Amino acid sequence: MTKEQRAQASREKILAAAESVILEKGVANLTLDAVAASAGVSKGGLLYHFASKEALIVALVEKIVASIEVDLQRAYDAEPEGPGRAVRAMIAESQCRTGDALAERERLGAALLGAAGSNPELLAPLRHAFSEWMSKIDEDGLAPGVPLVIAAALDGLTFWNLFGLYSPSPGSLRDAIAVLQKLASTTK
Repeated sequence: MTKEQRAQASREKILAAAESVILEKGVANLTLDAVAASAGVSKGGLLYHFASKEALIVALVEKIVASIEVDLQRAYDAEPEGPGRAVRAMIAESQCRTGDALAERERLGAALLGAAGSNPELLAPLRHAFSEWMSKIDEDGLAPGVPLVIAAALDGLTFWNLFGLYSPSPGSLRDAIAVLQKLASTTK
């Protein structure tokens, strides 16, 4: 294993440990000492990769964003070309949000959003990704306003789930998705 590969493996081990600390103990208990202990590295080893708790949180946000981008790209590649392709991919990706791994990603995301409440700059990677996604759907060939309405509806459903605010019945959710899919075919 090369030096770069060892460094990357160590970085990933630290990020996994940070995720575990957050998921098991809550973001309030995310300390560099707790993460180092969980990762089985010295605090100095952790600081080599992440200069501060904030840098660690930003890296976790970047990891979540990268995971979402992989899912979105997979959904985009599966959609036929034409107007609304990016929006249809967003709808399809939102329907794939199931399983334990995704539940952990969403719980971690909710915790990180809470942590970012005191320092909004920690969400810079998410803001950047949102800007790119919104630009892509705005240029998707749909009627003005339609992409924004669909994105807002999908985000609303996601945030309801993240924070346990409301769980629509499966039938209601299917009906809402059908309406969004119909909107996604509303061209200019």
